[in-house]
Amino acid sequence: MPIVTEDAAPVASGVLDALAVCALVVDSQAAVRLASVMSVAAIRRAGSGVALRPAAPGGTGGLVLTALHREDAALLRRLIGDAARGGAGGSLRIRSNGAEDARESMQVAFVLPLPASPGLALVKIEDLVRRAVPSVATLSALFGFSRAEAEVALGLSGGAGAEEVAISRGVSLDTVRGQIRAILRKSDAANLRDFERLMATVAASIAAAV
Repeated sequence: MPIVTEDAAPVASGVLDALAVCALVVDSQAAVRLASVMSVAAIRRAGSGVALRPAAPGGTGGLVLTALHREDAALLRRLIGDAARGGAGGSLRIRSNGAEDARESMQVAFVLPLPASPGLALVKIEDLVRRAVPSVATLSALFGFSRAEAEVALGLSGGAGAEEVAISRGVSLDTVRGQIRAILRKSDAANLRDFERLMATVAASIAAAV
């Protein structure tokens, strides 16, 4: 499942989750209202300069979108606040997070107003170097994952831990741990590191076929 707050329309969640892009709907304080599965995986991949962090200590109160570099984070907050108040928004380059190849990890964030939803903004994040990411349908077909298991697998392959996946999905840690056990069993992976290598192979195969 994507991140969905209680006041978000289910149909809007379904539409956003179907998009093959990294896109999030946030409020003026950058609190995430909607985020597609692909978005969570893309944001949490190694080297990404953006992050989803708990809005309050202890992982309560939902998640907030931020950039890891201080100057990028400040500008992103300003653009989001402007767009949520009906302004034009804007775009910025997000610096990479400790990647060996800075160009490889460079991202661009586009912040747009949502005229039909005052107080909210759309944030679209793109990699300057396009990456292949397996879809939920692809993972389900390859490994026999349920939709929920495939979504957890995408989160894990994006670098998130079990706790982060549980927060982003709004479920208990025990639920995610059970899904991880099912993922490892169905994929014949010995452990999460082995599964990450398997996911990298799947992504490389997708990239070669494009």
